[in-house]
Amino acid sequence: MFLKNMTVSFLFWNVFRIGLIIKIVYFRFLLSLLNHE
Repeated sequence: MFLKNMTVSFLFWNVFRIGLIIKIVYFRFLLSLLNHE
């Protein structure tokens, strides 16, 4: 059970980190678009 819990939390943190990276990249992309205008 403990090992299963560790795997679930590890997957959750990977998804969370990937989501943060996508948000940061998307935000920077929007800022660059605004600067070009």
